[in-house]
Amino acid sequence: MAIEEQLQDQARKLALEEDLAREKEKLRATAWMNLAVAMVTVGIFTPGITLVLGMTAATLPTSEVASVMAGCAIFGLYLYSRALEALNRGHER
Repeated sequence: MAIEEQLQDQARKLALEEDLAREKEKLRATAWMNLAVAMVTVGIFTPGITLVLGMTAATLPTSEVASVMAGCAIFGLYLYSRALEALNRGHER
């Protein structure tokens, strides 16, 4: 009887460890996704709005603002891919 209880306890512990690992990967994916959204919001939409409103015309040329927006888009895609990778890793476990 004691051996069966120990085996059941070990199985429960293993299941809990797997659940914790899945939750950890989900949290990591959420963090990466939040970073991606922040990067896209700050790096693309804000300069886009300022370009439309003409607020950056006095300080920066349009080509420089477009370069910053493109760089932020690429970095945002990288963060998004990291989020998907972490999410998939969490589902594989």
